[in-house]
Amino acid sequence: MTVQAPVAERFELACETARQAGRLLMTHYGRLSGYENKSDIDFVTVADKGSEALIVAAIRAAFPDDAILAEEGGGVDGVSGYEWIIDPLDGTTNFVHGFPMFMVSIGIQLHGERTIGVCYGPVYDELFAAVRGGGATCNGTPIAVSATSKLSDALLATGFPYNRRVIADDLLAKVKRVLCNAHGMRRAGAAAYDQCWVASGRLDGFFEQGLSPWDLAAGTLIIEEAGGRISAYDGGPFELGGPDVIASNGAIHDEIRTVIVDGG
Repeated sequence: MTVQAPVAERFELACETARQAGRLLMTHYGRLSGYENKSDIDFVTVADKGSEALIVAAIRAAFPDDAILAEEGGGVDGVSGYEWIIDPLDGTTNFVHGFPMFMVSIGIQLHGERTIGVCYGPVYDELFAAVRGGGATCNGTPIAVSATSKLSDALLATGFPYNRRVIADDLLAKVKRVLCNAHGMRRAGAAAYDQCWVASGRLDGFFEQGLSPWDLAAGTLIIEEAGGRISAYDGGPFELGGPDVIASNGAIHDEIRTVIVDGG
């Protein structure tokens, strides 16, 4: 992957820091003695906080003029035009229960455009990465979305938002429609992994609502650079902070949207 400075410097730091944060998470994995409740179904642990502190400190040391938006509140304003968007532990509930699907996710925007995406899964030692215009890789090897051309042959993933108890009927109606039209569906509980697996062709599509910018800043760019497509549920342009997202290999995108929104 050929990257021009100063993007290259930030890309290298994002990759290295994601790995460091992942190693820190693994020192806590399976050894947690407790956690805090942000809500009835949303946790935060010493691992989340430690991972975020490590990443923020590295950014502040190398690029003190860059802005930072971090899930656990470690953000700062900046003046350089670069903004780092960090999820220090995507899949905290999995992590707490010892389920091995969790990632460190670091996205970087330049003047509001998603420019760098890095996601690291420490259990499987997989670093997914992309720079706008430079393609996408897993551990340095180029990746691409699948060639699946029909929803009936597709394996999809979804996730359930934190307000799922309030919207369960509508949420499960969408899931039922997809289950009845797709080859299969998975729910692993880590949006970053779902997106990276779409990018690498392990999944053909992904959809979810109620996600935050740090859930999507990195993974959506990785999918686009792997040849995939991103949109809102209504088919409009994807925006960080929007209410919902569909990600796919492109070929089945409209079929997914039709089934989710129009009922198939």
